[in-house]
Amino acid sequence: MIYLNNAATSWPKPDTVTTAIAAALRQPPPSAYRSTENTVDTLDNMLRQQLGKLLNIRHTERIYFTSGATDSLNRLLTGLSLAGKPIFTTATEHNSVLRPLWNHPQLHQQTMVIPCNEYGEIHHSMVRDILIKYADGNGGWFIFNHCSNVTGNIQYAYGLCRLAHQYGLKVLVDVSQSAGCLPVNAEAWDCDALVFTGHKALLGPQGIGGFYLKPGIPLTPLLYGGTGRDSSRLSYDDGNYEYEVGTPNTPGKAGLLAAVNYILDIGVEHIEKKLKRLTHLLLSELKAIDGVILHSLDMTSGCKPKSFYWPQGPVVSFNIKGLTASDAGYILANSYNIILRSGLHCSPLIHHYLRTTDGGTLRASLSVMNTEEDVFELIDAVKQTVNKLTS
Repeated sequence: MIYLNNAATSWPKPDTVTTAIAAALRQPPPSAYRSTENTVDTLDNMLRQQLGKLLNIRHTERIYFTSGATDSLNRLLTGLSLAGKPIFTTATEHNSVLRPLWNHPQLHQQTMVIPCNEYGEIHHSMVRDILIKYADGNGGWFIFNHCSNVTGNIQYAYGLCRLAHQYGLKVLVDVSQSAGCLPVNAEAWDCDALVFTGHKALLGPQGIGGFYLKPGIPLTPLLYGGTGRDSSRLSYDDGNYEYEVGTPNTPGKAGLLAAVNYILDIGVEHIEKKLKRLTHLLLSELKAIDGVILHSLDMTSGCKPKSFYWPQGPVVSFNIKGLTASDAGYILANSYNIILRSGLHCSPLIHHYLRTTDGGTLRASLSVMNTEEDVFELIDAVKQTVNKLTS
């Protein structure tokens, strides 16, 4: 099987990840903060330190673990005191951002969506025009993803954060699609909050992720419960909240730590370089097939795939003329054993700009585990499928 659905969940995982998870499950279950060996504290601190290196976060104590990006975004969007303040987001966002905003009526009324072009690009001039008109200088938030999970377009995070700050907004960046395969620099971007998940390009297991919150930004918890610290305390009247409650996902953390160490050992710059080369190859080959409609940014002509400034991550959306995305995905999976994903990819608004609202797109997403042979197998399968349609 050739697996090209890494934007949903990466596979296969490094052997060190599965080994770490198995080892965590074989050990006696630690009691958080009560074991004489402080097993959970040690694991948490190591994982925070390594994530800090990968994501360039200095205040690693401000990294909090959750079940993933959706969990993190719901905690932030309900706990950041957004009521009465303008909220700006983009048409490229995932439902993990859109649905919390849409299903809290007051937040939905305050939310303005910044449009994108047909490749998922957010033009800074459009952002500036909207902020000039609607940002009142009295606070609010700008929420955007670093890399689109539909088209793979990479947003210039440093510029967007700087622009939002100029208009008095705080910034939340979703790096779920980019953390582990593209450079992420929370300190240089000066973002106020950052959300990540472990099971995509971070190569970790499902059910573990988290968020970073800059020091000094208050957050009311979404969840309350046991922490294993001070069990006599019932209220947090002093505002000294605890954000990690309930039984911790120790096997998930152990797996994520192994995955982050794997990425740090290889080097995210090396991973980025490999994936840009594979993405460039995929785009250029798809472009040459008559009958394929590309929805990802076409910069293949004269493009140097090693260029840092090529704003394209390892996600490519396309359609085959004469087939719905779901039918094309079915054919590739059942006739060629190649796994892609079809549909709207949990990001409905961007498809209005791609003009693919009816059936979405066929999405190929690469990981560091993929090879050139995988790409050529997909290209050959697409060519054969197109030829059968036209013969």
